[in-house]
Amino acid sequence: MTQWSTIEKSIIEEIEELVQSKADCLSGEMVVCPNPLWGDVSLPCFALAKILKKSPDEIAKTLAEKISDHVAVVLSARADGGFLNITLTNKALFADVLTEVFEKKEEYGKPQHPLGTYIVEYASPNTNKPLHLGHLRNIVIGQAGIQFLKFIGHTVVPAEIINDRGIHIMKSLLAYQKWGEGDTPEKSKMKGDHFVGKYYVLFSSKVKEQPELDEEAQGLLKKLESGDKEITKQWKQLNDWVIAGIKETYNRLGVEFEEEDFESDIYKQGKEVVDLGKETKIFSEREDGAVIANLEDVGLDEKVVLRADGTAIYITQDLALAQLRNERHPELNGILHVVAREQEYHFRVLFEILKRLEYSWASKSSHVSYGLVNLPSGRMKSREGTVVDADALLDELHAIAEKEITDRWEDLPAAAVTERAEMIAQAALRFYLLRVTLHQDMIYDPEESISLDGATGPYLQYTVTRIKSILEKKSLEQPDSYDILKEIEERKLALHLLRFPHVVEMISEQLQESKQFNISVLAQFSLELAQDANSFYQKHRVLDVKDKELVSARHALLTAVASVLSGSLSLCSIEVPEKM
Repeated sequence: MTQWSTIEKSIIEEIEELVQSKADCLSGEMVVCPNPLWGDVSLPCFALAKILKKSPDEIAKTLAEKISDHVAVVLSARADGGFLNITLTNKALFADVLTEVFEKKEEYGKPQHPLGTYIVEYASPNTNKPLHLGHLRNIVIGQAGIQFLKFIGHTVVPAEIINDRGIHIMKSLLAYQKWGEGDTPEKSKMKGDHFVGKYYVLFSSKVKEQPELDEEAQGLLKKLESGDKEITKQWKQLNDWVIAGIKETYNRLGVEFEEEDFESDIYKQGKEVVDLGKETKIFSEREDGAVIANLEDVGLDEKVVLRADGTAIYITQDLALAQLRNERHPELNGILHVVAREQEYHFRVLFEILKRLEYSWASKSSHVSYGLVNLPSGRMKSREGTVVDADALLDELHAIAEKEITDRWEDLPAAAVTERAEMIAQAALRFYLLRVTLHQDMIYDPEESISLDGATGPYLQYTVTRIKSILEKKSLEQPDSYDILKEIEERKLALHLLRFPHVVEMISEQLQESKQFNISVLAQFSLELAQDANSFYQKHRVLDVKDKELVSARHALLTAVASVLSGSLSLCSIEVPEKM
């Protein structure tokens, strides 16, 4: 149980004594008081009013008069519009919290709960184009989710499925056959993924005038699945080019997988699952020869699981992949598929089919859905070439960061500039993509994301480095008492520290209950803590004050703030440089 929960529990237990009634309705309702002049934490009395048949304000006033005499952590209390607003003692707010931060260090906030094993599937590109901004949101969410799961103690298997066959890949291949003229990435001096991607865009342009190209591409897919040697050779060459290019981008982003499956390796097993479903009447054959699942009884449409010409589609291989993963990991607690919101219907269908196939593990999979990333000019479209290329975006952010660094640090060695610029560029990208609630669509603005002002990753990095630059000027021991800390800005910082384990616990509970995680909550927590830290040292001195006891207490408070803010950013996969 976190200190936040312990404080809430002790207050609620005393409320039950004072009103002689159960007050379970208050559990989980405690929040930071919206006005620091009223108190530190606040409990609404509206639900309690229904039980006691009294007005919320009357109940709050009654409790405010008595509660500080009965609860050790409560210094004082007041009633405001039906809310019980409580000021905590300095021991509860500062001494107890900071002591725990210093004792647990990077383990601060780690909850105690049953541990499990999770597969986190993310990235999972198609081999017909390079990674773009949409993929970057996927990767950033996946990596942050993995960091969080590991922090709270779970065993995590990072995984991806590379979609290396299918009609989109055949479109690139057909365009290369017709207009490639033996060109290669080496000759064109292009990364392999960019090289193949230009043929996917070219196909989309040509098919508008030559609609018969769609049928030709479908014919190539049928030849590939029938084992045509020449088509297989060409397909493999294009895939190798794309995968090599994508892995360069992966390396830059620190993307690593313990399990990497390829659609081309498992789609035949998917067809076997389809055959099994036909035998058990889960699937049926339509008049045109396509194999379907009729899901109308649960409000879903008829779903094709195998085309009429016998070729597989995405759901065919997904059936096989689910089976393979659960065979490899019988101890699994969950498979978290980090995939854009566009595929919500696909996963509803997939999970329903797995359920009907009566797999014992069917309920373990869940879809971690996230919104689209758009440009200020509108929605991205790969086939029209109107996407923000991942490599180009990272290069742009790096260049902006590098210029800012060289303007500030003229004598910094080139290698140090490069390393620091990359760290800042990735922080800009990661925080900007994580700060938005998962289901929300967003517009990405590179210039805004890398600014040192506002809600950005570099702003958060700068906050940590600025605090550390203050602290490194003097080494001090943790004080015996924090009674000298009386400023509102000091209390606001301590409340963030108190709340951090509670934030982690809430995300962890969401994972336990619904196999979902929303790291945007941590991103928002980091931003609020950084903003209040900046407000603090804009108003108050830390070292340049006469009272040595005050210096020591503020030094300890900021040390804890830097530690917790760094930890929270780490859970978002954001590193902090030594200097900005």
